[in-house]
Amino acid sequence: MSNWPSSPEQLAEQATLVLRRAFERLRTQALVVLVDPTLTDPWDALSDHLPSGSVRMRVPIKHPDITPANSPYLIVIGDERTQERLVSKTLELAARECLKGIDTARSSRAICGWLPVDSTTASNPAALLRGLAACATVERSSDKPLYFRYFDPRVMAQLESILSPGQRRALIHPALGWLFLHPAGRMHALELGVDAAVGHESFSMTREQLSELDRVPWLQQLRFQSRQWGTAPPPEDAQLDIALAQAQRAGLMAQEDCLVHATCSFLLGPSFHAHEYVSSLLEASRGVPGRFASGMARLTDVQLQEIRDSVDETSIRQGSRHD
Repeated sequence: MSNWPSSPEQLAEQATLVLRRAFERLRTQALVVLVDPTLTDPWDALSDHLPSGSVRMRVPIKHPDITPANSPYLIVIGDERTQERLVSKTLELAARECLKGIDTARSSRAICGWLPVDSTTASNPAALLRGLAACATVERSSDKPLYFRYFDPRVMAQLESILSPGQRRALIHPALGWLFLHPAGRMHALELGVDAAVGHESFSMTREQLSELDRVPWLQQLRFQSRQWGTAPPPEDAQLDIALAQAQRAGLMAQEDCLVHATCSFLLGPSFHAHEYVSSLLEASRGVPGRFASGMARLTDVQLQEIRDSVDETSIRQGSRHD
């Protein structure tokens, strides 16, 4: 992680430059900041820099888990140049949150995004609030709709690989762009990619995309766990996600089971699942959350070594066929 910024001040400075370049590119100085107060609310920390009469503009999410008190809100900044101290403070607080994330798989991120908008949206953000709220609730086969916390930077960082350009435009419309502090420690822009005049589709996701979405929080946990494996270099996110997807295709659905399956694919070998110990356990674990994880935990060191040896033999045979 040597390419992480050395301090919150350094990250905030880099974020400021990226944000200002976005203003120039999008030809606007209007901005809204999205805040998620679920775990911590930075309003008081920002209060000295807020214009007189500022209020939290709540995103009206309709979901049984969300109340007005814990729903995300927007801070509208009509002109960044006249409220530079406020913008700088949001970047400073967010940089501190971001850099804490390297030490834990679960770190809260209250200041989630900076959304350049046009002057019309800044004057009346009602359409933006409705759009953000609509995207936060996703219907799925279960009785309860999914609360889609797409605005969490850790989730947003994965959406470019999950959503199509049209879906990304629908997700942030009518904002002109969406910038956030990437978990890798840099300001990142997820933008419309088309002229603002181009129409946008209603936001929805396919079943396959919902499966990918399930893996987003698992990926954060697996990345954190992978630092303890002692592999050099550590696996990249793409490799970790492939391993999690393989666990899903094996019929596992619970987070703990998928994490154990993915971990074993790295530490025991990619074909570990073909061994009779594992294949029989997988068969017995389908539809029973937690059984695969607990079953793998009960294997003895001798059995685990048998699996490693079997994987090595398979790899040697495959290599011989290619020679």
